[in-house]
Amino acid sequence: MTKGSSNLGSGPGSEHLPDANPENVVPIKTLQRKLAAILFADVVGYSALANEDEEGTHKKLRLSLDAVAELIGRHEGTLDNYAGDAVLADFPTASAALACAFEIQKLHSASGLTDDSGSAGGNGGSFQYRIGINLGEVILDRDDIYGDGVNIAARVQGLARTGGICITQAALSAVGNKLKFFRFIIW
Repeated sequence: MTKGSSNLGSGPGSEHLPDANPENVVPIKTLQRKLAAILFADVVGYSALANEDEEGTHKKLRLSLDAVAELIGRHEGTLDNYAGDAVLADFPTASAALACAFEIQKLHSASGLTDDSGSAGGNGGSFQYRIGINLGEVILDRDDIYGDGVNIAARVQGLARTGGICITQAALSAVGNKLKFFRFIIW
């Protein structure tokens, strides 16, 4: 085979393959991508709370999500999506995402009005979140982010303890020792 030649369209079974001539090549538009630190936060026990008091729980959720959105902005993040009681955001650095996650948890635990399950107490307490953070590539489309980077952040969120933060190895490596106030538990 010579430089610049291709064996596409030759050999057994190749009668179904197009010739590799420039006229037969269909350009593939690549999707816009970026590397981002992705934060996925989900309220613990929201469905059970909504089952007891749907309107009251939703009003509390709106206040909580507004506070989370403000913290995301303060840490130079972009709020990409709400999915019910969950928030998806991206940040320029893993350090910024982790600092924001820490502040979200700090804000929501400050009320001290949560029950043992981490759900808002009957006396109007704050919600508790589980937060997952990943560092990875995302697809940008329709003012939202998609792809494995997002899926992984959502999956590790499920591994976090109530009121906790779970981060991937990629995010942990990027943070390094930049945030000295964190104690990492690696399992």
